[in-house]
Amino acid sequence: MKKVLVFLALSISFQSLAQKKWSLKGCVDYALEHNISVKQSQNTLLLNDQDIISAEGNFMPSFGVGASQSLSLGNVEVFEGNFLNRTFNSTNLGLNVSQDIFNGFRNLNIYKQANANKEVSQLQLDLIKDNISLNIINAYLNILFNHENLETAKSQYAFSENQLERVKALVDAGVQPQANIFDAEATFSSNAQQLTLAQNNYDLALLSLAQLLQIPSQAFEVEIIDVGTPSIGLLYDDVNFIVNYA
Repeated sequence: MKKVLVFLALSISFQSLAQKKWSLKGCVDYALEHNISVKQSQNTLLLNDQDIISAEGNFMPSFGVGASQSLSLGNVEVFEGNFLNRTFNSTNLGLNVSQDIFNGFRNLNIYKQANANKEVSQLQLDLIKDNISLNIINAYLNILFNHENLETAKSQYAFSENQLERVKALVDAGVQPQANIFDAEATFSSNAQQLTLAQNNYDLALLSLAQLLQIPSQAFEVEIIDVGTPSIGLLYDDVNFIVNYA
């Protein structure tokens, strides 16, 4: 029953992850939170903190306290041939205090090394996070690029399909020769091939990002960023300015 419940919980969580549309920030945050290399580096930082605490403890004096209790029962020969039952109790207490006065700066060097190790671990963690973020961003931009190519291929496919129907109608009406149909069909087939390639590239780009996030690729979608049309600001209302300048 426990295994079934765990399986159902994982299935529900994976389905919820796959159904939502991932933003760029969401992808980066998820990768940084769940990546194994990041978790390992964070655990290394925790170990470094413990090493620093241990190094700081070397500067403190050490204390030792000890106590012992003994009990002895039995016959004791008080005089020759004369034995008596005696009970002996003894208690011992001890206190030990020690402090290093000088050990060749060993404790100081250990403390410096512990801090240096933590700085190195922090830099390694930052480097891992930067590399993961760059990989996620590149994969996300690759999806957007292939999505634009896919939309262009769909438009071109629809245009060539309409063009083929138009040419067939003109040929049937006797306005154009039969050879034009072959040219239109060749163009339509080429555009269909380009549409298939564009769809495959888009699916592979989604799969690549899903693998980086370590989540199921089924129904995985990302938010399409609308950047507008940058060339709109470059358009002129009056062409005379360009003609006069030329």
